[in-house]
Formats: sequence, structure tokens, C-alpha cells
Amino acid sequence: MFLEVLRFLKKELNDYLKLRYGLPEDIVVISNLLNQDGSLGAEKNKIVMSLINIEEDRLKRPASKYSRNMGGGFTKSSPPMDIVLHVLIVSNFEGEHYEESLKFIRGVVGYFQSNALFWAKENAELSPETEKLVIEMASMDLEKIGRLWGVLGNKYMPSVIYKIKTFVINEDGVKGQASAIFGIE
Repeated sequence: MFLEVLRFLKKELNDYLKLRYGLPEDIVVISNLLNQDGSLGAEKNKIVMSLINIEEDRLKRPASKYSRNMGGGFTKSSPPMDIVLHVLIVSNFEGEHYEESLKFIRGVVGYFQSNALFWAKENAELSPETEKLVIEMASMDLEKIGRLWGVLGNKYMPSVIYKIKTFVINEDGVKGQASAIFGIE
């Protein structure tokens, strides 16, 4: 599911940037910035999307695993999870191409500012399990940004982090059934 979401957003962003800037080919890629050995992992002169964190949004998760069923009893099931993907989008241009870097990161921000919600029922590329995608820019202070780039093992490049909230249907489903207690004898 995570790869499906990233591929969908890559396609959408590529379509937008090609149209906006008259590009002949795709400019957005899904990649690590660096390989495990420290060598450059992403192509130069590209916009790089990289998944940097996955978390559960526990605020919306039901507290109980039991729900009342049609027969008056209870069904035990794992509740669905709201997943938040943290995606770093880096404008990977160097030297004399730095101005291009700023132009493209501006295009990325503009695109997600006007396209912050995607419904699976309106986008065939998204599976029905992905009910919707909610895109939100993640704000970080300079200290946190410095730590992030240090963990990534790279020097800062123009970039933005988005939180992509998605609803995931639990694949495990029903775990058991129980009858309701109507009295004590």
C-alpha cells in the first residue's frame, strides 16, 4: 500500500510539473537520497520522494475491539488503522542549477497546496483499501531539520516534508464472536 501511494503521488506530481514547466520527461523519482554505503542514491537534477517515517494516527482509533453485531451479540475484530506516511521531497539540483531547485520545490508546494485531498473512488490508481489521502505539510524548526539531514547523512537541499494521512482497512477482520449477557442467575 505504501508504494502504491508514493507511485500515485509521483505520477500526479510529474503530470503537474511537466504541464506547468513544459518538461519533456518525468522529473520526480522515488528513491533514497543516499545508498547504505554512503554513495549518492538519487539521480541529480530530479525531484526525489523518499519515505522517512510511518506512524499510526491513534487519535481516530476506536478504544474497543468489540462492536455490537446484528444478532445482539458482540464481534471482536481489529479496528482499522489510520496511517501517516512522512514523505521528504527534495529538489536535488546542484551548483549552477540551484535556481532550478527553488523553482521546482515551489512547484511541489503549489501543487499540494491546491491538491490536498484525493479519494480512491475518484482515482483508479488507488486501491479501495485506501479510502482517501489527506496531504498536509509538516512544519519543522531549523534544529529538527538539521538533525533530520544529519540522520540522512546528507547536506541540506531545498526540501519539504508532507504528512500523508491514509485510511487502511484491516485485513485480519473478525477475530471472534460473543453473546451478550442479559442477566445473572
